[in-house]
Amino acid sequence: MGSAFLIVPLIFVSMTFAARPRKNATTPSPPAEESIGIMEVLEDCDIFCWTLTVIVIIAPIIFTLFVLYTCRKNKEFFWEPKNYYIECEMIDLDPPYAHVKPADRHNISVFMEKQLLLKGKDLAKIHVGILKAASYGPQSEEREAPYKKLAWTRYRDRNIKLKPENALQPYRLHGNLIRTRMNTRFYAMQAPTMLTEHTEDTRLDFLDMVVYENVKYIVMLCNKANTGTYFCNNAGESFKIGPYTIKTASKCIFGTKDKNGNPVTWGNAIIVRELEISKEPRRQFNFGKNFGKKEDWPTRTVTHFQYTKWRGKGLPPLKYGYDPCFVLLRTVTADLSTIPVIVHCKYGTGPTMSFIGLEYISRLVEIWPEKTFSELAMQFVAKRYNAFDNLLQIYWLQIGVIRFLEKSNQFGSVSFDMWATFIRRRRAQLMRQLKAYQKKGIPVNVKALSKLKARSKSKAQSKPKAQSKSKAQSKPKAQSKSKAQSKLQAQPGGKK
Repeated sequence: MGSAFLIVPLIFVSMTFAARPRKNATTPSPPAEESIGIMEVLEDCDIFCWTLTVIVIIAPIIFTLFVLYTCRKNKEFFWEPKNYYIECEMIDLDPPYAHVKPADRHNISVFMEKQLLLKGKDLAKIHVGILKAASYGPQSEEREAPYKKLAWTRYRDRNIKLKPENALQPYRLHGNLIRTRMNTRFYAMQAPTMLTEHTEDTRLDFLDMVVYENVKYIVMLCNKANTGTYFCNNAGESFKIGPYTIKTASKCIFGTKDKNGNPVTWGNAIIVRELEISKEPRRQFNFGKNFGKKEDWPTRTVTHFQYTKWRGKGLPPLKYGYDPCFVLLRTVTADLSTIPVIVHCKYGTGPTMSFIGLEYISRLVEIWPEKTFSELAMQFVAKRYNAFDNLLQIYWLQIGVIRFLEKSNQFGSVSFDMWATFIRRRRAQLMRQLKAYQKKGIPVNVKALSKLKARSKSKAQSKPKAQSKSKAQSKPKAQSKSKAQSKLQAQPGGKK
């Protein structure tokens, strides 16, 4: 379009200059008075030509730049710029599971019993192997064209690389596709970023993905302070990002009902918001019948779940852990559609992958109970780099898989007993193992180590005190016995 605006005026101006009267060298020179009049006419013609040049050439250039700036601002391009929306295939790394039939309940119960019979050392070896595969495995970001790497300004942590095969396409966001056996598509991704000196604003791209993918559910496993603001806390408030207006239509506490129909909630552990996302009508600049007309976008309604008890890289408390996750996952996967479910935390690693892993691995156990937890976890870890942050997240996931199998297959509850046994009896053993793994350079949870050290010190200090008390109590008794025996011997007729 810009070339058309430039070529036509250039042709017109060249014709104007060609038609201008010029002085011929072969003709006799006119008198002085006539030559002065001709020079004035030529000067007037030059002024006219230059004025026409300014109007015909510079004005279209300014108009073209204005149109390009407007398109750049609203992301409406006549062509796709480099390193932006690129037509690249998003590879699904999971095989089809439609032909595989679910296993018997007996085989599933055998899988659960095997997990319960594992010793602490065996569990530690399994978890360390999974953590090594997640954190220290090969992490290449290279892929054949037309794939292009994500800009560094779109990474929250540059040490957390993006797996290129199943990276979100065509959106320039840090996330990966994970599909479960029930064909539920999860987008495991980091939270959208704000504009800082190290990161650019990715909230507009995030909303583009929500609108164009017709997303119905968003699960947020962090506080609002750890993510770029893209919604309002209270109902009735609205927030604007670029051409989008996000309004919080309603806000309530997430819950369910028991067998008797009574409501069951977990406090404010999960907050549910209904977000209405609308887009401003914009004029279309592409050539065609709709040139200059406004493009209307329907309002999208998205259900947003905020898991307030899941903070940082830690784990939720036990009473806010497995049961709310089970109900929440059954809610977002109830329709069995291929519409993606967005799950994000600050970095998109530990909490996000632990949450998705509950559904992913438990569904695979239902068809492959003969496999071990380590094999299924390795398959899950291969979907996203740096899937877990510490060993406790892997252990929590293993117990959560058992809990999900209990509830979906109506088995007796044993996962809570397993977790309580681990917390009560395995503290000292876990502390020794974590120290050994930390020396080898394996990342562990430092807070958990500090708590275990403090408790071990308190126990060590309490033992000498108890021993000194017992010795102090035994000494007076021994002295009283010796005095009584000496008195009896001193009396006449006493025992010799």
